[in-house]
Amino acid sequence: RQPGFCSTASYVAGKFEAKAKYSVRLIYEWASESTSDPALPGQSQEAITADPLKTGTMLAEAATVEPKSQSTLKLEDVIPEWRGPIKKKKPPEQKQG
Repeated sequence: RQPGFCSTASYVAGKFEAKAKYSVRLIYEWASESTSDPALPGQSQEAITADPLKTGTMLAEAATVEPKSQSTLKLEDVIPEWRGPIKKKKPPEQKQG
């Protein structure tokens, strides 16, 4: 019914497909790169296998410092008091007569 719209949609879909295929190919190549010798010149094997987010200083601090809780509440303080069931009000009786 609208040949202009169909041709434009086809063109956009083709471009999107090409970009998606290119992106997937880049990710696949990145993921399948050889990791047998990722060391940079002057970099030790320990530096390669170490977690980059945890430095030696952080590991030493984590071993000596216990995590402190900011909450001073106990479990008993958090649990609400028990309340009995709510009594239903009876509707007022209507007088017949």
